[in-house]
Amino acid sequence: MPDRIKSFPVIHGQKLHEIFQNTPEDLFILDLRSPGRYIEGHIPGAHSLPFSQLEKKAHTIPKHKIVVVYCQNGLKSSLAVDLLKKKGIPHVFSLGSLKHWEYELIPS
Repeated sequence: MPDRIKSFPVIHGQKLHEIFQNTPEDLFILDLRSPGRYIEGHIPGAHSLPFSQLEKKAHTIPKHKIVVVYCQNGLKSSLAVDLLKKKGIPHVFSLGSLKHWEYELIPS
């Protein structure tokens, strides 16, 4: 595994939930899974942006917010952190996989 994947910024589900409860306006949560998986259930307030479209649509992600990404198994979210930092988004973190969110999911 490349070093950049092992050392990417991580946020734990409990900390994300705390920020979500106290200052949700500071967050921009990205669900990198397929639209079908997103519809089945996602973190409240999460935006659907499949990983395959991330580089093309990175300019739509606000640079002044805490950006948190997650995917199905954690690999794409780690790659997304690297990509978004290169695109100039300073505060980007990975939740890893959706299994690290121990709270309610909402369907679309």
